[in-house]
Amino acid sequence: MDSLIYFIQTLAPFLVVIVVVVVFHEFGHYLAARLSGLEVSEFSVGFGTPIWKRRDRNGTEWRFAPILLGGYVKIPGLGTMFNVNRNSQAGENYQIQFDKELADIPVSKKLLAVAGGPIASFVLAIIVFALVSTFQGFIKEPLVVKKIHHLPTGHYELQPGDEIQAINDTSISTLYDLYSFGNQSDPEAVFYYRVKRFSEEFEVIGPYPTPPIIHNINLESPAQASGLMVGDVILSVDGRPVGSGSDLAREVSASEGRQMDFVIFRDNQEISFSLAGEFQDLPVGNGEFEKRVLIGVGLGLAIEPDTYTPGPLDALWYGTLRTLAVVVSTLEALPKIITNEISSCNIQGPIGIAKFSGSAANQGPIVFILFIGVLSAAIGVVNLLPIPVLDGGHLVFYFYELITGREAHSKFRYYTYIIGFGLILSLFAFTIYNDLTC
Repeated sequence: MDSLIYFIQTLAPFLVVIVVVVVFHEFGHYLAARLSGLEVSEFSVGFGTPIWKRRDRNGTEWRFAPILLGGYVKIPGLGTMFNVNRNSQAGENYQIQFDKELADIPVSKKLLAVAGGPIASFVLAIIVFALVSTFQGFIKEPLVVKKIHHLPTGHYELQPGDEIQAINDTSISTLYDLYSFGNQSDPEAVFYYRVKRFSEEFEVIGPYPTPPIIHNINLESPAQASGLMVGDVILSVDGRPVGSGSDLAREVSASEGRQMDFVIFRDNQEISFSLAGEFQDLPVGNGEFEKRVLIGVGLGLAIEPDTYTPGPLDALWYGTLRTLAVVVSTLEALPKIITNEISSCNIQGPIGIAKFSGSAANQGPIVFILFIGVLSAAIGVVNLLPIPVLDGGHLVFYFYELITGREAHSKFRYYTYIIGFGLILSLFAFTIYNDLTC
């Protein structure tokens, strides 16, 4: 029974994530190749001896293999860059030879076929973020109250449907205004909201805008492991009252990673939790990172603002911006991991991805789908790194051919691919080590 529960909670979500991300990436290669007029001899999801395969009328053999750590598309002339063939005239010696590039394939088609995979990964991320934004909606501005969260401080005159115009004579029209005002205010003050209700203006008492209420919980974080939930209001840490996000940040930072005793408000009850924060590398802008003790929560508002459904173009634009944010954060982090400025534990292998997949699935379909989008964008970035064997390494050689009019020397390609293959194997082993030790 335990193994079945583990499969449902961890392995099944992991398999879904890998299959979706891999299929989309490899289908990008396949579609780009077919649009370029190139043949595709194999399309495989997973590695190893296939447990299912079928050849279509175009000559492509579609495979599903058991080792679901990736996949590949084999394009004659572009696919397997080198083979190990037995030389019958040389006794027991073996000869390593490159597949000869097809002379009649224009370099532009080679570039398109190789770039199709990473492009597809980015497209998947954009689609995922766009769909989620469409489902969740964009926040209306001026802000309209959709819901007032249940807080321990009691009843307020503010009502759902009220359009917020000002709080304590400070104009409020955007979400940024509300967060900014809340973060600069005294949680113990009385807050007078000027609102429009049924075309009339009223001044009503409302809650402190930014209490320490949990809005989201990071995957595989101390908060998730402890059992904290979205909607919990943090009342105290180690017996000291917590009235704002800055109070919480101060207490967590001062703990320096030791165990803390939390009291939270949930379902009209006070509940105690114990957890220890973790030192993590947090981006602080301009490509810089800072080590901070975090428990892995994001705080929200006392109210839930009303939303509207965005149009397709707005949703796609939002999806593009969010994908770009993942790309930029990945590119900023990679060199700092290499130089050990931030922890190498930020690199996860298959075990780590499986844990994150299970954690995301346990938090609900939206979080799980968003995880697929983030992972797809990150994989798109990693595949574009100029490492032989990866898509980026192929692109470097094809750009060289485009500029010089000739292919890179076969021996040079051979040795760079051997080095690249060794780097990939080393990286894979390193990620497994991280998964087991971090």
